Amino acid sequence: MLGAYAPAGIGLATPKSLTSYAGQHIDTVSKLNQQQTAGQQYVVNAGTGISLFAHSGEWKGIAHQGQLVLQAQQKSITANARQDVVVTATDGSVLLNAKTGITLMSGNAGIRIADGKVEAFGPSLIHLHTGNFDVPGAQGIDGALPQFESGDVGRKFRLIRPADNKPVGNRAYEITKKDGSVIKGITNALGETELHESETTDVLAVKFDKPQSAGSVPGMVKTALLTGDGAVQSERGYQYKLRQSTYYFKQAAYLPVEGIGALGVFHVEGHLMLKNGALGDSIWVNAMGVTTASKKGKVVFFATAMLRINGIDGAVTPMSMSNESSFWPKDDSLPIGIATLGLPKPELSAKVELVIRGGYVFEGDEGRAVPIPAQDSTVISIDVVYAEGKSGVINV
Repeated sequence: MLGAYAPAGIGLATPKSLTSYAGQHIDTVSKLNQQQTAGQQYVVNAGTGISLFAHSGEWKGIAHQGQLVLQAQQKSITANARQDVVVTATDGSVLLNAKTGITLMSGNAGIRIADGKVEAFGPSLIHLHTGNFDVPGAQGIDGALPQFESGDVGRKFRLIRPADNKPVGNRAYEITKKDGSVIKGITNALGETELHESETTDVLAVKFDKPQSAGSVPGMVKTALLTGDGAVQSERGYQYKLRQSTYYFKQAAYLPVEGIGALGVFHVEGHLMLKNGALGDSIWVNAMGVTTASKKGKVVFFATAMLRINGIDGAVTPMSMSNESSFWPKDDSLPIGIATLGLPKPELSAKVELVIRGGYVFEGDEGRAVPIPAQDSTVISIDVVYAEGKSGVINV
């Protein structure tokens, strides 16, 4: 269980989407008010029912610009009030239409409209306030009634291999219903199960057959490891891939030294390379710096590398020189150093980024100085891809 508590409050904010999911229930309780606001649509769907109850105040449903539509598509609508029921149409009319009959009642008197007849009931008196009667003859009124179809809540499931988004056919499956009954079958060429038909929504658990090898014990699992042709794979089905092999970032900086000033601008560049060894995957990075200020005095560049996993910053690793310094290019760039950072096991759900920061310190006759801003940085994404011919994972 994960719990969060803050006496002054808790806030969640994101410029994108926020999703919450529970395999069972979601309960929100407030001692005072709850407010929910949507800039566009507010959609509520429930499989078996919706209940709204106001204990002591008003219950309001208002459509400011559009229509207000209430439907009971398969059963009745009941509207009750202890006091008055008021129905008005300010700029239109009120239409009551029923297939089998309309009845108006009060104090044992009433009017019944049904089967092409209009009947008036008055146990004591029927009083008509009019000076004229017009009886032109028999004539009816036609009015179309809305038609309601039974909603389709049937469902089928599809088994997809995320490595290449292709369906997995001819795979045994089990669908367990809420009452414990089990439906068994084989996925078709599209990776689909048979249609599960129901008049109401239902809670279902789906399991797909685990690929069997010689001597293995049959079983059903929720995750299967497959190759493109359905064979069993090793776990190393995913690997890291760099979007770029080099990087470059430039900082417009001011160096507070006489004769330099705006010439304190600098840039840092370098190379990237993925490595794989006995201890796992790693990324190798080097850095070089360039600034015009190096012609006015001594410049010492510095740089660091850091991995950011799912938005969480890892340890900062300073880049340092090694016996590879003889391989640095012979140009205006100043070698800074190299660093090697170990990568976690590649997972599709992980967001892996490499953060490189760099800057320099100037040493002249008047002492040391640092540019303003003192450093800059770049963020490089490291992708996780499916290694063709190695392994893949199906999540269901």
